[in-house]
Amino acid sequence: MAQPDAGGPLDWEDVPAFTVSSTAHEISAGRGGATPGRFRARYVVGAILTTVVCTVTVFAFLLALTRQDAGVLWTTVAMIAGSILSLIALYALGATVADEFHRTIVGVWLCLAVFGAGLFLAGWWLLVGTDLVQDETAGAALPYVVEPTAVGAAAAATGIVGLVLSIRRSRREARTAPAARSVPGTIVSVPAPHGWDAGNPLFTDVMVTYPDGDRRETLVVTMQTTPRRVPVEGSAVVVERDAEGRMRVRSDPDHPMVFDAETAEYEDPAGSAG
Repeated sequence: MAQPDAGGPLDWEDVPAFTVSSTAHEISAGRGGATPGRFRARYVVGAILTTVVCTVTVFAFLLALTRQDAGVLWTTVAMIAGSILSLIALYALGATVADEFHRTIVGVWLCLAVFGAGLFLAGWWLLVGTDLVQDETAGAALPYVVEPTAVGAAAAATGIVGLVLSIRRSRREARTAPAARSVPGTIVSVPAPHGWDAGNPLFTDVMVTYPDGDRRETLVVTMQTTPRRVPVEGSAVVVERDAEGRMRVRSDPDHPMVFDAETAEYEDPAGSAG
């Protein structure tokens, strides 16, 4: 039996997210003109602290790899605890910033920049702050430090550029959203999940129809939601086209969606659903 939408604010946790792009990380909740936030001071502090944790963790890995006389206990503790803390911090930071700007890719770019910076700083620390370069016994392991350092620098630079561009795009779309032309649409086909992201089903080739003059057009979109909030065929959406012709699909707050009560097929078979 299908379940109606309980209503409430249109948040990422509440409604399916749609995009006309085939790139999963470009998915946003599509809140219809929601204004992206700003890169707040707490995000800067969080990015710095996460970079420090990543730096210490990678430094311990590289030190254990290149120096036989490195303390086994502290490097082991740093690698294990640092890896756990780094993953938690990166996920929390990326998810928070993505929600601030209503675009998952913003969080992805930030995580790449932070981890890349940590990798670069750890390599630089080992090369400059220790006697590794002068140590003849560790000379053979030098490429294992130089190469990750270069990769980290490239990753950090790429992440920063991607972060800036994605934030600009998010704000540009928000400025054009009020001028978008909106028409009612209908979900007419929901295929089986294409895959899962953090336990949430990802659907490609979802078909949405909408009126365009005296005919109906079909738009193929990608949708991500939770296993308990998969809309059934016939659910209402809003289709928007901005002044530049970009299409966007979002939930229709005036016509609550109906969700499939049979959720088993939408659960992640790997068991990672949150």
